[in-house]
Amino acid sequence: MPNEIERLEWNGFDAQFIDECIRNTVRGWIFDSEAAKRFVKPENDALLGKSFQVYFEAAQRLGKEHPDHDYLAKTQEILLTLRYMGRGMSIVHHPQRSINPDDYAACWDGSNEGWAVTEVPAKGKVPQSILIFHPERREVLMIDNAATHAEVVRRVRSAGRREGFAHN
Repeated sequence: MPNEIERLEWNGFDAQFIDECIRNTVRGWIFDSEAAKRFVKPENDALLGKSFQVYFEAAQRLGKEHPDHDYLAKTQEILLTLRYMGRGMSIVHHPQRSINPDDYAACWDGSNEGWAVTEVPAKGKVPQSILIFHPERREVLMIDNAATHAEVVRRVRSAGRREGFAHN
């Protein structure tokens, strides 16, 4: 971060977040979701966003083969989830985290009305993404497999489901 004041503010926030929410146990690192709830505030939205971007860029630089990549990716998911919680939204996954696009048919076949897609513009080094979301239920569908995500988005759009706006 080029702005020193912004960097110091984020550094303090990140250190406090890690110190209070990540526990080192004999079974490895665990996330304390109860401790994290106090960070879910509108005034922390931008700091959670910066944290997500920092961990995203760090994971990109290390690459998927690096032993710390999975830790950074999980931290990104936690930060994103907290950010959505602060906005009154939640992240949902398929129960088995399926990679089969047909398992997501409720997004486009009309059996579960309300799913939409929206493009989230690139910001800094975080690339543009497409969210699948349900505005009435305030849920964002997370699909970890990129090819499955792209196919579900294609099917939602080809079925004529609406384009929408989930967040800024």
